[in-house]
Amino acid sequence: MSYTVTDAENAIADHEFVDTYTYGGETRTRRSSGWDEWSELYEAKADAVEVDGIGMVKAIDGEDAGEGDYAAGVFVVFEVTDSEGGVRHFRKNGYYQSYNGTEWDGDFFEAKQVEKVITVWGRA
Repeated sequence: MSYTVTDAENAIADHEFVDTYTYGGETRTRRSSGWDEWSELYEAKADAVEVDGIGMVKAIDGEDAGEGDYAAGVFVVFEVTDSEGGVRHFRKNGYYQSYNGTEWDGDFFEAKQVEKVITVWGRA
């Protein structure tokens, strides 16, 4: 199955999560969508979710603002496996501000894992 980066972004952002729960003896349904839901799934290490038009989607990496952070960049990385077994990765960037919460208005792009080597200096 072939789809564009824009197709993936729209499908993931628009995916509707449906939760059924009981409150006061009554069964209720909560419907939600959006980047915050995916960020929570990453934090919970949840299983992949079937997303119409692109396949099985799993939030596999991310960074949320740490406790006490005033402002920080945040992101979530998605692994998408299509019906033929093809795998693609995408990243959604956002920004956290302590007084305003998380805004997922950053870029969405196809991503690849990159090894990063760093040098640190210690006491001689």
